[in-house]
Amino acid sequence: MEDAITDAAVGSNLGSAAPWGGSSSQIKVASGSLTSAGLLALDPPGNMASIAGTGGGSSYRPFVSTPVSSGAVYYSCLAQCTSLPTTGDKYLTGLLAGGTTSPGGSSDPLAVYAKVSGDGYQMAIRKSGLSTTYAPAVLALNTTYLIVVKYVFGSGAGDDSVSLYLNPTPVVTEPASPDVTLTGGTDAANLQNVYLKSSSGYGTWNFDTLRVGPAWADVTPSSTPSPPSQPVITQVMIDRNGLVLSGTNGTPNAAYQVIGSTSLDLPLGHWFALASNTFDASGNFACTNPVYIMGASGHFRISND
Repeated sequence: MEDAITDAAVGSNLGSAAPWGGSSSQIKVASGSLTSAGLLALDPPGNMASIAGTGGGSSYRPFVSTPVSSGAVYYSCLAQCTSLPTTGDKYLTGLLAGGTTSPGGSSDPLAVYAKVSGDGYQMAIRKSGLSTTYAPAVLALNTTYLIVVKYVFGSGAGDDSVSLYLNPTPVVTEPASPDVTLTGGTDAANLQNVYLKSSSGYGTWNFDTLRVGPAWADVTPSSTPSPPSQPVITQVMIDRNGLVLSGTNGTPNAAYQVIGSTSLDLPLGHWFALASNTFDASGNFACTNPVYIMGASGHFRISND
């Protein structure tokens, strides 16, 4: 699921238009978009969900058609606090089981909390049956942060875990250490809905670029293109037809060249082409080159064509 807050008109209640429900005047659609360095923006960018924080209300939407009851669920969003909450723990967003549309904070499978801390605020997670646990970082007003949470279903009772990552760098690989992890309490039967919440004293907030998926990469796509894969020669052998170079890590079904040189000191632009072919569907290759081409000795490289 990806949601750029495009379903309801600016100024209307977020929950007034499907797939959102739970229409509340405390959670409106506001013009503008939040962005975070390195995070791939949604296209089209859409709008923001704005929490008024002066009264109670919540809005929710399903992130899958069938509730999830195994594996992991990752949820990310961009969050910006524009005025601080009053004292106390305030739950703002989180995940709900299928058939549940009204959040309860302490009873939710996963809830994201905030509290005032000096001139800024801190964020926390809570799992049903466990205490609210805050990350130590103090966040600043009017600054956009990438918030990522994870719910992992365990194999037994009371062993599901929840984790919080504050402003991680968007990369394919999940960081080894979350800011907060909790295990125990009451496990969720399943998960299907994501919610936003408002109540008196919450302060004012903007939320944007909501993503939910089964893997870290689904919710933290980078705006920086990945470098092309570099083919690797893994085996060199001689048969009756010549020198056979084979390897892997190529771009599936893409063309490649075998280039060679008698000296490693030569710039790549001065190496000469020996043969060309295409990688197979798995990015593997095998190419036979006449031995006489390079003379007594030579150096070889596989180049993306």
